[in-house]
Amino acid sequence: MFLVKKNMIDSSFNLIIPGTDVSPTISYNASAGAYLIAGRSMPEDSVEFYERILRWFEDWHKEILNEAGQPTSVREHAFTFDMEYYNSASGKYIFQMIEEIDKAHVAIDALSGNPTVQIKLIWLYGEDDEFMHEAGEDMQDVTEIEIEIKTR
Repeated sequence: MFLVKKNMIDSSFNLIIPGTDVSPTISYNASAGAYLIAGRSMPEDSVEFYERILRWFEDWHKEILNEAGQPTSVREHAFTFDMEYYNSASGKYIFQMIEEIDKAHVAIDALSGNPTVQIKLIWLYGEDDEFMHEAGEDMQDVTEIEIEIKTR
């Protein structure tokens, strides 16, 4: 099931994809600035699952840059990655999602004046999960945005 809800009042949009045994929960509430991807990711067709999310990011990127240029109070957009496991095909797409977040962060930082949008990225991992901890550190090594890496 795939839902996109558009709020015409503030031009934000939400993306909700319920998780399964093989695909993560996607709960992107743009109007609240809270975005979550959680669970296990090993869908049979990673391209089909993640391409629609990457298309959502393209639209989100345009919206967030528009919001950043508006004279409003500062608003935070917090992305939380809480992955239990992902296979290599999913890892490629998770990295692309983080790249999209990082691109928006860099573009907002380049705006003159005081941007009204702050982007936060959180990477959660299990206490004994060295793979997910290292994956978060690897993501941090290739992005400009600071990733808050912490245990659940």
